[in-house]
Amino acid sequence: MNLSDLAKTRSVPYSTVRKYVNALAERGLIYPEVGSRSVTIHDNDVEVFDELLRLVRSGISFRSAIDRLSEKKRFDQSDTVSYFRKIEKKIDSLEEENRKLREIVQVYLSRIESLESQIKELMPPKKKGGFWKIFKRRKKV
Repeated sequence: MNLSDLAKTRSVPYSTVRKYVNALAERGLIYPEVGSRSVTIHDNDVEVFDELLRLVRSGISFRSAIDRLSEKKRFDQSDTVSYFRKIEKKIDSLEEENRKLREIVQVYLSRIESLESQIKELMPPKKKGGFWKIFKRRKKV
């Protein structure tokens, strides 16, 4: 969504939207795309803008609202870091489980090969010629 559309849909002057977007971008709270003639912000950035607008409209000063959003983002980032640490631990445990399962599979494969060789030893030897050799003899006669 570009800034003029954002200003219209939120009933906020364009200059205010531009000021808010610049302040949010400076703090790293949103990442607008700056084109040659327009600035576009993505849907998740619009949500951050709406949160800032809600805070300012509730009576909190603009600077305090920006500070509050920055603190919230830091908290969210720490949650994200802990989430990724949990994922890394889970990946490590799954890799260990995978390694153990591969070892078990190798043991069973070697057992299967051993059993196959034992079965081959127990089977009677194959007769040479077999069924088709009978027909070949009859043709020659």
